[in-house]
Amino acid sequence: MKALLKAENTEVDKADKDSNTPLHLAVAGSHLEAVSFLLDVGSDINRKGNGNQTPLFKASCYTGSVGIVAELLNRGADPELPTDSGWFPLHDAADNIEMTKLLISKHANINVQKLDQWTPLHLSIEWGEKEIAQFLLANGADPNILDNKEQTPFHLSWAAGLDDIFIQHQGLIRVDPSIYDYHGMTPIHRAASVSSP
Repeated sequence: MKALLKAENTEVDKADKDSNTPLHLAVAGSHLEAVSFLLDVGSDINRKGNGNQTPLFKASCYTGSVGIVAELLNRGADPELPTDSGWFPLHDAADNIEMTKLLISKHANINVQKLDQWTPLHLSIEWGEKEIAQFLLANGADPNILDNKEQTPFHLSWAAGLDDIFIQHQGLIRVDPSIYDYHGMTPIHRAASVSSP
C-alpha cells in the first residue's frame, strides 16, 4: 500500500465503485496498522462512503474493534455523523459496553436519536443489554425520550424484563410513569400486560 501511494497521481481518498475509500476498507478489515498509516498520509477521517457510513461507523458497527474506534476517535473522528438510515456509532455500540464507554468518553451524544427516534438507551433495552442500559442511565441518558411510537425506554423495559433498572433507581432517575405510548398505555399498563405483580 505504501508503494502504491508513492506512485504519481495516487489519491489516498479515491473511492471504489461502492463509494468506500481505502480507509473504509482498512477499517472494515480490522487492519489497525493500515488505518493508522492511511490517517498519517492524510486520509479523510470523516469521509462518508456507502450508505453515508463514516470509517467510525463502520468500526463501531461491523468490526466491533475497540482499538480501531479508539484510534479514529483519538485522531478526531466525529461521532455525530449519521448514516443514510439515521444510525450513529453510539446506536451500534448499544450492545458493546467497552465501545459505549469509549464513545461516551469522547463526547458522543448519549441521547442521540435515529430516524425512528430511538436513542442508544432504547436499543440497549430492546436488545436486553442491562449493563449498557445501566451505564447509559448513570451517565445522563434520558429515560423519558419518546420514539416515533411514543414509547420511552421505560415502556420497552417491561417486555425486555429490564424494568428493575428503572425501579431500583427511581429516586436517582427521573422516570415519568405517566407518559402514554401510541396505544394509550403508560408503563404500568405495559407492566400489567406482560408480568405478574
